[in-house]
Order: sequence, then C-alpha cells, then structure tokens
Amino acid sequence: MAGILTATDPLFTAVLALWLIRSEAVDRKRFTGLLIGLAGVIALLGLDFRGQAGELLGAAAVLASALGYAGAALLYRRWLADAPALGVTALMTALSGLAFLGPTAAGLPRHPPALTSVLALAVLGIVNTGLGYWLFYLLIDESGAATASVITYVMPVVALFLGVGLLGERLTAGAVAGLVLIAIGAWLATGPPRVSATQAGGGDAHDP
Repeated sequence: MAGILTATDPLFTAVLALWLIRSEAVDRKRFTGLLIGLAGVIALLGLDFRGQAGELLGAAAVLASALGYAGAALLYRRWLADAPALGVTALMTALSGLAFLGPTAAGLPRHPPALTSVLALAVLGIVNTGLGYWLFYLLIDESGAATASVITYVMPVVALFLGVGLLGERLTAGAVAGLVLIAIGAWLATGPPRVSATQAGGGDAHDP
C-alpha cells in the first residue's frame, strides 16, 4: 500500500505543474501513461487496505510525502535550476537531519546497536538517500520534473525482483500484468510530447 501511494508522485507533479511551471505540464498522452503506470503499480502490489484509523493516518502521511516529493522537484526546477544539484542535496539532507535530531535523541536505544546495523544505516543514508537524491536532481536538470517523477514506478518493480530473487516470494499473474502496465505507462509518460499541426508547420504568422 505504501508503494502504491508513493507512486502517486507523478500524478501530483502533473497537477502541481499547472500552477508552478506550465512548461512541465503533461499532455494527454503523458497523463494517460501516468494513469496506466499507476494501474500497473496497483496490479503488481495488490490492494489490501481495510480503512482502520491507524492505517488511514499512515496512508495520509505517505500521500503527504508523495505530494512533498512532487512539490520539491518542481520548486527546484523553478527557483534552484542554477544551483548545483550536489549542494541542494547536501542542504536538504542537513536540514532533514536537524529536524529529526530531537526525536532521535529521545528514542536512543539503551544499548549500542550492532556494527552491522550501524553500517546498514550508513549505507541507507549515504547511498540510498544522499546519492539517490543527487542523481534525482541531476535527472530533473536533464529531463524535467515530470519525467523524473516517473522513477517512482520503478521502485515496486525493484522490490518485486528482489523479493522473488532473494526472499523466494511467488511471481503472480497480477505482478506480471503490473510489470507490463508499468512499462507501457512509463514509455508513454516519458516519451516526447506530441507536436501539433501548427507547431509542425512553423506556427502562424503572429509567431516571432
């Protein structure tokens, strides 16, 4: 469920772009691709949501994070396009670390964690977060926020292959259908925009 809700990031990006950056707004073809890709995510992960109070709050929190991802990408594209991606990533992670400093101090374990746990946490922070966000902002610079957001559709695909390959999980027909839908949706959503007949002919006489 968390994966499905996180995969709403491209849809939030498409909607927010209408307000923040019109040049990032997607056309019908790309928006159709986003919907197909989201349908693929749902088919891949399944839908198991009972609507209990705690689950509703958790779902709202994940949706808020997806909205935050979309907003951050568009704000970066609009106001920080000239800033180095590495510097933006460093500032973002530093501010996030300060925000979580208080809760972390309040929840420190009584005994030092195992070295393997510390190393795993370091890898998650440096590689999966720091390096991952740096590459994400570079991708925004190269292809735009709307295209970069489609990367969220890849996360459940990676989880599926890791689950089947490392954990021995079963590959279901729904998962296979989901992979196909995600591939089609991502192809449509990241393809070049359609060129209208007016644009193809060089525009009208009033164009500069």
